[in-house]
Amino acid sequence: MTDEGKRDFASEFLMEKAAALAPLVKCEGDFGRNIRFIVPPRNPEKNAQHLVFFSKDTKDFHCDCRAYALHPEKGCSHSIACQMFLDKLNEVEKP
Repeated sequence: MTDEGKRDFASEFLMEKAAALAPLVKCEGDFGRNIRFIVPPRNPEKNAQHLVFFSKDTKDFHCDCRAYALHPEKGCSHSIACQMFLDKLNEVEKP
């Protein structure tokens, strides 16, 4: 598999995982310049929820998971799920 093929596969896998997590996202609160989300695990037997912060100033998501720490430029399934959650909220709120 070429490097490009690996990237496409990884991106597809990340998007599928994020789509599965998006309905589980909970908005914990709006704290002025930041919004905090909790993303529970897909498997309820795991006790590994993640915190994701959205900065209104920079329009960036930041997650406490290892994948985000290693590759913040790519994001992680948790941050992408929160972005999907916000996009869905914005669709509902539009007249």
